[in-house]
Amino acid sequence: MGTYSQSVVARGTITPEEAKRLGECIVAWLVDEEIIEHRLTECCLVDSGYPPGRHYRRACGGIDDHAREEDHAELLRSSPHGVELHTKRYCFFNSQGDFGPARCLHCAAERDFDAYYEASNEWMKGGIGELHCGHCGRTSIVTAWEHDDLLWSTLGLVFWGWPELSPAFLDELSRRIDCRVSIIFGKL
Repeated sequence: MGTYSQSVVARGTITPEEAKRLGECIVAWLVDEEIIEHRLTECCLVDSGYPPGRHYRRACGGIDDHAREEDHAELLRSSPHGVELHTKRYCFFNSQGDFGPARCLHCAAERDFDAYYEASNEWMKGGIGELHCGHCGRTSIVTAWEHDDLLWSTLGLVFWGWPELSPAFLDELSRRIDCRVSIIFGKL
């Protein structure tokens, strides 16, 4: 038993202005597809979010029409069940993660968690937050580094209690924002 989440995190450098614009585009697309409703409610764990639309399963590989209404009603009875949109500097994480080393985007060499976290703190405070890779010699902003349980970005979505998002949905989201995305599965 537990509360599950999936965080879809935009990777790379996204300015706050771009994040706000892209966030509005994502919401418009999800509302048009009836994946979410166009209203904010207390349907997420901490922050308000968008409740699932009647066709929310379009993001999860679909469902037969005859089962759709019952399935939608069942999700609405669970708590939390919404989608949070984050368009400011934010930490997306799996609360049960082991928080091991981060990996360089360019060569996949590992860097210890303390250095990754230190650069992340600088970035969260409005700084650049760069991290140097001792293997390939490149320096990248912390939002470009890979980690299985902890990512930093100015744009991301947290899906609370939803079935696993489909690869096709994630590909379409990535295409629409013209940015690669990573996913973190979480459990509280």
